[in-house]
Amino acid sequence: MSNTVCTRTHNSCGIIVDVNIVRALESFIAVADCESFTRAAETLGLAQPHLSRTIRELERHLGAQLFDRHKRQIRLTAAGTRLLPEARDLTKRLSALPSLATAALGPFRLGVPPFTDATAVPAVAADLHIGTRAVALTPNESAACASEIERGGLDAALVLDGWGSSDVFGGEATEWIVPLVAANSRFTATTGLPLPVGSLRGMPPLLSGHSSGPPERERIILLPADAGLREDSAALSHLIAFGITLHQLTPVEHEFDAITHVSTHGSTLLCPAAVARRHGLPFRPLRPASLGRKVRLISSPRLDLREIFADETPLRTALLTVIDATREPDNVTWRTPRDRQFPPTDERLYPL
Repeated sequence: MSNTVCTRTHNSCGIIVDVNIVRALESFIAVADCESFTRAAETLGLAQPHLSRTIRELERHLGAQLFDRHKRQIRLTAAGTRLLPEARDLTKRLSALPSLATAALGPFRLGVPPFTDATAVPAVAADLHIGTRAVALTPNESAACASEIERGGLDAALVLDGWGSSDVFGGEATEWIVPLVAANSRFTATTGLPLPVGSLRGMPPLLSGHSSGPPERERIILLPADAGLREDSAALSHLIAFGITLHQLTPVEHEFDAITHVSTHGSTLLCPAAVARRHGLPFRPLRPASLGRKVRLISSPRLDLREIFADETPLRTALLTVIDATREPDNVTWRTPRDRQFPPTDERLYPL
């Protein structure tokens, strides 16, 4: 138990010493239950001399002997017998104090991307808590999360950085990434199989014709949140190295427009998997999987969540599942200037 209640008393030499009442009562209960200082010390993970000293300090503080130590087996005295039920009740009520305090606060309100798959929540619901405080997930647009936290509507949020603007939200950067998948009506029979990024270049629909220019290639539709991909030189260098042309990347203003393109024009949509699922679009994950949007944790200045998200915890695993994120691969990165093994962004180097 983490509760600490200390009082002061005098030892046999008249020196004032601190007595941790809660810890002393826990030690007293353990000795009474085990009827042995040795077994109680093992149960509590303490050295026996330390346990014996704690009991003696408690007895001096109370002014009564609690155990009869004159026999081989430890027995409670009359004072100890009377104290034991009170000690059990007191330690039980003290252990409930954190739950009472956090219950008054209500759930921990965590903003998550609006495409979060609600069907994934029940499977991880038991792990959605911080200490004794439940975590309530609230879908919010990333751009609105900072103002929601400022006005108190949210305690923290997991937001997705836009392409080329990784510091727009501040907060703690994570190593998480929400991968983009390729959604297309042609993938019905092959949904789930990884698709090499180079396959996005598509087959030119005009293999013959009278146009003097190069044949037009299949459009790759970008959601509004991913429109910045066209301005991100590091990511574009990778795409162009695989044969994707800048002309193919077509941002739209609304998600509705993107779905229309896929349904009526046979275009390929780059989007998080949860978006494709929501609209019933067949999709395939991309290989390599690091074409995606970074996840950033922002929170109220009053909260320090670094330890919670720095270590492997059930909460971290649950959140990765809910927002359909993964760890960014260490060996491949799309958005880091130091990645120099790919040619510069110049489509003229990759003629059709």
